[in-house]
Amino acid sequence: MSVDFPDGARFVALAAIRDPVLVPSAIAPSLGLQDSRDVPLVEHLAAYLAERTMLLVLDNFEQVLGGATVVADLLAAGTGTRIVVTSRVPLHLTGEQEFPVPPTPVPERSPAASPAALETCESTALFLARARAVVPGFAADGPDAAAVAGIVRRLDGLPLAIELAAARTKLLPPSALLERLDHALGLLVGGSRDLPDRQQTLRNAIAWSHDLLGEGARRLFAVLAVFRGGAALDDLEAVCANSLKLGMSVLDAVQELLDHSLLRRSTRSPHPRYTMLETVREFAAERLAELPEAATIHTAHAHRFAALAQRLERPPVWPDNDVLARLDQDHDNLRAALDRLQGREPRRALQMAAKLTTYWSIRGHFGEGRRRLQHLLDRCPTPSPERVAGLNAAGWLALDQGDLEVSMALLNESVGLAGAIGDRVGEARR
Repeated sequence: MSVDFPDGARFVALAAIRDPVLVPSAIAPSLGLQDSRDVPLVEHLAAYLAERTMLLVLDNFEQVLGGATVVADLLAAGTGTRIVVTSRVPLHLTGEQEFPVPPTPVPERSPAASPAALETCESTALFLARARAVVPGFAADGPDAAAVAGIVRRLDGLPLAIELAAARTKLLPPSALLERLDHALGLLVGGSRDLPDRQQTLRNAIAWSHDLLGEGARRLFAVLAVFRGGAALDDLEAVCANSLKLGMSVLDAVQELLDHSLLRRSTRSPHPRYTMLETVREFAAERLAELPEAATIHTAHAHRFAALAQRLERPPVWPDNDVLARLDQDHDNLRAALDRLQGREPRRALQMAAKLTTYWSIRGHFGEGRRRLQHLLDRCPTPSPERVAGLNAAGWLALDQGDLEVSMALLNESVGLAGAIGDRVGEARR
């Protein structure tokens, strides 16, 4: 019993109930109360708490959000009681103070990670503690130290995911475990049997939140899987407008996903931008594959970022810093768009790659640019303005790397082809 709460604290587990009407019935036993014949149970609870100063903890409220009015009624009784609610979704009550619980910090990327450093970082220390529970004497020495650091980074510092991964050290060494985390949802199973079902596999934990979403938010959740490295709000709206109907505004669906902690708003961008933890995105990708509109969504995403690249100019017109920052943020989306288009619309992909040459040149992505352009040039051997632009772009990237002989051959071929097909712009580009 504390000085702040002389009447003690009570803990109410709500995970087992789904009907918001049952919230008062779940609270009553913790207070030693029963329903009465002549007074509604909520009033009975409020009257009891009005005479006491205690701490009431309501755990796992997210699946009974309709019972939030019960919390409001108990607080409105003017008591000294304080109520702490754990939930993946805010209750949106007047006076509510949210305390987000972020993932645990992960170690910085470095060539080597020392065993001593692992003990001082919260995420790796958790991994080591749980690993030692299943493999007594477990020690992350040498290469294993770097593997443990890589595991917690790949799992975004999520405590449940880290615990499930650590349990696998009984079967796999850290290096082998890290190699298999590209499909984390199938690997991270086998939590303690005394935990709720939703905490025994990472898939169940994410599905628990997903199943609480409305239909429109579920559809947007799936759409988000097509993005890599985050999604700007305007890009998300454009992809949805060109691929499927949510039945609600994108903004409202985003808010619902944020409330359910399935989406995070990036604080590094001055414009609205949203990201998913990688393990959550893997679950979303499975939901995307189930949508009838999946192919249309992928194509809409590819076309959106092809249009972004199309706005770029070749030297001597260089993009300003804002454009470069946008391209940096969406480089993975641009890559995903190229990957999609090269198999279905190779000429459009070649045109897009040629436009990205300026960016690749400024940021030093010479090798990646040359590989992509060569692959697309091989896919598009027929004379066309796109091939002219691709040859020219490949020539300039070869020049950036000092490959003068190859550069001149590509540039000469570009000029010759432009002249042959009457592409005056391409002919003048050299």
